[in-house]
Amino acid sequence: MIPHLRPYFAIACATLLAACANNHSAPNSLREALTFHASFDNGVDADFAKGDATLYNLASRDPEVVETGLPPEVTVIADGQFGNSLHFNTPERISGTLAFYKLPQNFVYEESNWSGTISLWLKVSPREDLHPGFTDPIQFTPRSALDGCLWVDFHRDDPRQFRMGAFPDRKYWNPGDIPNRELSDEQRPLIPVVESPFSRDRWTHIVMTFRGFIGCSSRASITRCNTPSVTMSKGGPSLAFFTGSRSSRVKTSRVSH
Repeated sequence: MIPHLRPYFAIACATLLAACANNHSAPNSLREALTFHASFDNGVDADFAKGDATLYNLASRDPEVVETGLPPEVTVIADGQFGNSLHFNTPERISGTLAFYKLPQNFVYEESNWSGTISLWLKVSPREDLHPGFTDPIQFTPRSALDGCLWVDFHRDDPRQFRMGAFPDRKYWNPGDIPNRELSDEQRPLIPVVESPFSRDRWTHIVMTFRGFIGCSSRASITRCNTPSVTMSKGGPSLAFFTGSRSSRVKTSRVSH
């Protein structure tokens, strides 16, 4: 069990950068490749978006109520890597904070040769700043974290290892529908980062890159790590979540795709 934790974390510069492109229309520059960028310097809606630029939040889960803008436990502060950042100050009594952008046109999906890059900055000391439980700073999914989803998270157990998940449709990676708690990390399509680069005193740049293949198959990778195969159903991810899920201080700065 983790000792008493301060209830906040921050994400600065939430940006979806490096647009998805297939082999027939390779971008000539990062500017041409960009499909989405949110700096938080001019509010919380995206500075650039090929789809909906609005930031939403899940105000209530039951009944489900969606509102525009930030939930009350998230604020914009001027201490990001390049400007402003989102500061998540989630009380322990709240099971998770959920702010999100809609992905259609912002996160272009291809049924074959799907490629792209996601970039964001994060400031957090996992062992000091996170509440007990899994914390996913960002997810891209049409359904859930274990069913057709790209994400990064901090493990619930010490030493709060940082991981990248590239989860296919559940029927492909877990055809036996084995309960998640009964699976080891080696049986899940995720990549752990052995040495944590995170600190509450500096910003850490997170980049998720995936390369597409014929047949809706893609490959996700982290530098110096093996790369698991990923298959997603038609349509690809539909929502990008910033989740202060049972977490304390997470700062997000500049998210791009």
